[in-house]
Amino acid sequence: MNRSLHILIIEDEIIAARNLQQILKDYPEQVEILATLRSVAKATAWLKDHQEKVDLVLMDIQLTDGISFDIFEKIELRKPIIFTTAFDEYAIRAFKLNSIDYLLKPVLAEELYSALDKWKDINPPSPRIDYRKLAEEIQLYQPKYKHRFLVKRGASLFSIPTSEIAYFHADGNLVLLRTLDNKNYPVSYSLDQLSQELDPEFFFRITRNVLIHFPAIKKVNSYFKGRLSLEVEPPAKENLVISSKKAPAFKEWLDR
Repeated sequence: MNRSLHILIIEDEIIAARNLQQILKDYPEQVEILATLRSVAKATAWLKDHQEKVDLVLMDIQLTDGISFDIFEKIELRKPIIFTTAFDEYAIRAFKLNSIDYLLKPVLAEELYSALDKWKDINPPSPRIDYRKLAEEIQLYQPKYKHRFLVKRGASLFSIPTSEIAYFHADGNLVLLRTLDNKNYPVSYSLDQLSQELDPEFFFRITRNVLIHFPAIKKVNSYFKGRLSLEVEPPAKENLVISSKKAPAFKEWLDR
């Protein structure tokens, strides 16, 4: 009987980690998941003691306390890695240039199986990768999010930093920016556009009509049928209820 593949998962998103675990469970060969770790600190500590047990690492780029390349600054990682990433197609150039296997999120079973088969077939092993160089190149492709919005009041124009925004809400065909001190300004963006322009670490599309900024959330309450009810400051005109379908992702976002 063949030995199990010993795989380490380094992934901070709970849903993404569970997806990888389920896919590996159904892999035609026997797989043992040694651990699932969410941070640079925990991964570094675990690898210092257990690296020799690992056959392969599945590693996300963004972790709860930094980027996974920080691990390579702390220890010498000698195991092959398949990266999982949410970076767009342009960032992939950096992976290709460095001969790294990568999988775009959400990871699909057939893609992960193909990557595992490719890894097993590599002979001789791939040349040593300069992870520091790769980290530098990846940084060039980090998404550039908006930091402020130009708004108008009367004849005056001024800029509002995102740190002062409570939420965006749609009012008919108009999208309004509401500040933490309860002032409203129209903006020339749709909520769909804003969802792409703003850092998802701090902004979340809770309903069709509202894109919330984390500092505006005062309380989260359980609601009927798996839904969540939000209390925000300044108060919203409508009741803010998150659907049962979106609630798990929202709770994961709150726990980052």
